[in-house]
Amino acid sequence: MKDPDILNVAYTRFNEADANNSWQGKYEGREIKIHPFWVDANYVSLMGLKVIEGRDFSEDMTTDLNQAIILNQTAVRQFGLESPVGKKLFGRTLIGIVQDFNYQSLYHKIEPLGLIPLTGVNKANVKISTRNVTATLSFIEKQWKALSPDYPFEYHFLEESYAQLYESEKKSSVLFNFFAFIALSIACLGLFGLASFSAEQRTKEIGIRKVLGSTVSNIVILLSRSFMKWVLFANLIAWPIAWYAMNKWLQNFAYRIDLTIWPFLWSGFIALLIALFTVSWQAIRAATTNPVEALKYE
Repeated sequence: MKDPDILNVAYTRFNEADANNSWQGKYEGREIKIHPFWVDANYVSLMGLKVIEGRDFSEDMTTDLNQAIILNQTAVRQFGLESPVGKKLFGRTLIGIVQDFNYQSLYHKIEPLGLIPLTGVNKANVKISTRNVTATLSFIEKQWKALSPDYPFEYHFLEESYAQLYESEKKSSVLFNFFAFIALSIACLGLFGLASFSAEQRTKEIGIRKVLGSTVSNIVILLSRSFMKWVLFANLIAWPIAWYAMNKWLQNFAYRIDLTIWPFLWSGFIALLIALFTVSWQAIRAATTNPVEALKYE
């Protein structure tokens, strides 16, 4: 803490609540169960957790170490605890309630959690400044080796740990983007070929229309309109399928957004723009052809 780039330090027994372990007890004749998370007095402030009732652990309160416990909102709500601060739970005194926070991935619901003052240290959670990360890490490693030479210095960033929880989603995103690009490229090539064929088939018609006073924009709209209606029709088929697939995927998450119509409208609008851009180049080329040459076309 003497280093100005060390903002806060808190110790824990593990990196997160032990989801495989649980404490069971009784409160007013009801069975209650929580997942224990061993932390020190600085953990709540370091992680920015909000104490909504009661108080945080205090190093000045010697009784906190062996007699205190803090619960999250889910534990209080799930077990129907009313005004529980100051009451005995699991042989300890409940001193505070913290606002719910996700300590697992968003695939899992927040479960009843109890913060327990630790008696043994496994992990040091260090909040550092971003000004000079490399030098700060070197300083921490030097202190670690001086204080604990028998254990290797290993570290990771919390952001990286949480990012790993969604590694499969990242890989899926890359794959979907790649295949979407391939599909769009093939579709655009097909559209371009169809537009070229259509323009060639209607060369004489285009020439006659130009002689009769049609403008370039009129002819471009004429050639593009037939393709646009099929793109719209394709969107009407794709939207229900996409909604069903995305909704099924979102069901895997305990915490998720609700699908709205806007992503589908935007995707349809972008698809129309891509199709229009692909077709319009060939349409403009056909529309600007000399009508005399077009009338000679067989």
